[in-house]
Amino acid sequence: MVNQMDKGICPICGKKTKYLSKDLRPVFPEERLLLEILLNKKINEFITSSVWAVNNRYYIDGKSISIPSKMFQMADIDVIRERLEKHKKYNSYEYFDKHIETFTKANRGRLNYLKEESFEFVKKTASKFEEEKLVISFSGGKDSTVTADVVVKALSNPSLVHIFGNTTLEFPLTVTYAERYREDHPQAIFLFAKNDEQVFYDVCEDIGPPARMMRWCCSMFKTGPITRVINSLYRNQQILTFYGIRKSESVSRSKYNRVEDDAESIKIQQQTVASKRREHSY
Repeated sequence: MVNQMDKGICPICGKKTKYLSKDLRPVFPEERLLLEILLNKKINEFITSSVWAVNNRYYIDGKSISIPSKMFQMADIDVIRERLEKHKKYNSYEYFDKHIETFTKANRGRLNYLKEESFEFVKKTASKFEEEKLVISFSGGKDSTVTADVVVKALSNPSLVHIFGNTTLEFPLTVTYAERYREDHPQAIFLFAKNDEQVFYDVCEDIGPPARMMRWCCSMFKTGPITRVINSLYRNQQILTFYGIRKSESVSRSKYNRVEDDAESIKIQQQTVASKRREHSY
């Protein structure tokens, strides 16, 4: 609980907290059942437990359990699928929901702090640009969805421009979600950027797949189409784009400035990019 006087103290019981990881995610009952099968435990042995995960490590009521990659490689998929199907009717969200409710209660103060800090950052950064030159980069993921929600609410403006870059390699559900988001936010100016002139797999056949030293896919199927949409709207005018990226995603992203306009650091030159800080994204 950074920047708060009660750092390290549980707001519910008042006891000292124990550090587990900087980026935990909840384990839903379906995955918990799979974990029990992989570990050869009794079915529903952890059903009442608080189960969280990060990478290949699970925390069950605070106790760490590491899952080696070899376990997945050696697993009999048919047997696992059969057992999952057999026991899923005995699974339950009852205790999971209670743990999430407790988690939310314990972190409500922290989340309110982050919300207020985020709103102030958005308003301060956006104040340097005309309102019609503000853009939200929308990928259809959780980070961009939160970013859109924060920016729209902070500026009290539901009519901001959202640009969804469809790389043509998106999961169908991602595209469906983007379309549903547009329908649910009729006041937003929601635009799709897509390369309709080339096919990714055809380009791979012609010049080879994308590689570390030849990352043609991003410029051709993401940055390029988005740049064309931005140019059609703003010509050569400088704009402010809000991105939903987090420090923990990669080493390179951990070094980004919170507001970036350096020509060597951004891919679309007419953009000033506002993204994240150490603790969270915008």
